[in-house]
Amino acid sequence: MNPVFQDYPAFARLLEFLAKGSCGGCRQSGCLFAACGVHACVRDKGIHFCYECADFPCANPGLPEGLRERWLKNNERLREEGPEAFYARIKDKPRYP
Repeated sequence: MNPVFQDYPAFARLLEFLAKGSCGGCRQSGCLFAACGVHACVRDKGIHFCYECADFPCANPGLPEGLRERWLKNNERLREEGPEAFYARIKDKPRYP
């Protein structure tokens, strides 16, 4: 077989983990990224969303670049629309496009 398939068992474990959809979101269960500081920061500051913080957007939320961009965009939209309107707009959309 092609040597690229040597790591297939690890790849299969990753796919099984992702297929479970175990991420409850930052506000529920913390982040799957060990370096993420969003969950603890929001909890420590007693706010619901990052946009509510005087330091938003912080320089390093601890997210990989693609996720950081999504975090920034979502928080900017939350600030513009408000949480209820934001939720109504996204509630039926898939979580991961």
